[in-house]
Amino acid sequence: MKKKSLKICLILFCLISIINSCKTKQKAEQADETKTQSFETFNIDVDRNTKIVDVIKLSDITDSVEYIPLDTTNSVLIAKIQGLHVSDSLILIRDKGATYLLNSKGQFQKSLYHIGKGPREAYGTHVGIDNRNIYVANRWSKGIMRFSSKGKFLDEMKYKHLFWQFYFLKDMIVFPEDINPTNFSFYVHNRTTDSVIYEHPFRYSHLPYSRGGYSNMYVWFDIFEDNLLFKEQVCDTIFSTTDFNNIRGAYFLDFGSRRLKPEDYFSKSPHKFDNKQFIIAFKEKSKFLLMKGVDNNQLCQYLFNKGNKQILKSFDLQIKNDLDGGPSLHFWEIHNSSYDSRILYFYIQPHELLDEANKPSVNSKLDQIRKSTNINNNPILVKAYLKQP
Repeated sequence: MKKKSLKICLILFCLISIINSCKTKQKAEQADETKTQSFETFNIDVDRNTKIVDVIKLSDITDSVEYIPLDTTNSVLIAKIQGLHVSDSLILIRDKGATYLLNSKGQFQKSLYHIGKGPREAYGTHVGIDNRNIYVANRWSKGIMRFSSKGKFLDEMKYKHLFWQFYFLKDMIVFPEDINPTNFSFYVHNRTTDSVIYEHPFRYSHLPYSRGGYSNMYVWFDIFEDNLLFKEQVCDTIFSTTDFNNIRGAYFLDFGSRRLKPEDYFSKSPHKFDNKQFIIAFKEKSKFLLMKGVDNNQLCQYLFNKGNKQILKSFDLQIKNDLDGGPSLHFWEIHNSSYDSRILYFYIQPHELLDEANKPSVNSKLDQIRKSTNINNNPILVKAYLKQP
């Protein structure tokens, strides 16, 4: 009798555990669904709701800026920052194939590898970081090298579709690929098994390869909080997803004509745009969407304010520093892969700061940095704290 009672108790316990587990799962799914539904979709009327300004000002988007001079040693002389990733504890700089590790104060720690084709040598094309490790795409091996947060080499994994860039999303890794001219796609892999979870063929796959030097990417990616956003170059929609089970339009860009075909954008000469507008790059933050585009054969940039739906447009790709008298900032010169929604990173060269020496509006903190700077120093990072909603 006791054995029978014990058996009944065990069965009841299992049933209760299963029911609670289902409820927990249902709550989690509802929370995820609520989170997805709460993500606002924007219709941006670029054609009729844009205010053209001479220059976009730093005060339009930020409250304050901080300057981080990068350590200058014989071990690291940075010609031009091509890739930048910043976390709370470290700064990763990519410069012409090299990748340098610095601490959060800009002090040089080490070069992650030597440039070359030998063992543990590389030519880095993209850098990334997760909670534990640093990752660098290696052009020569078409693999991704993994380093510890201290810069120690751990291993290298080869992926089927690795080309130039990669993006992390949860336990997935995303690769854009444009090697095959008849099949432009991007691929989503499981990070550990390299199995293909999802393939996204581009809608517009017959663009001329040379496009006047405006951009060489068929698709642009950005990470915002838990979302990966992507946009094909001549598509009028920026898509967003958290897991590739649900891909939705986050921004619909209205240039006065919807769903244009590639031939609507390009004349017979691939070096001349056919007097059309479109977006080739973007960066999303909590309150703003920054976009780089082409209008009437000219490069331009847009600033979309999510709060008041205002769109500013400037044909000057610099952002004027009207906060502390510092030099104008160039956002689009680097692949900026800081995922912090509160911060934008820029950099300035020493000569740009020295050229501002006689400006009366330079504040004392910036003036102090200028006095300790010489023309041969490494660039100076500018950390811009964005206005919040």
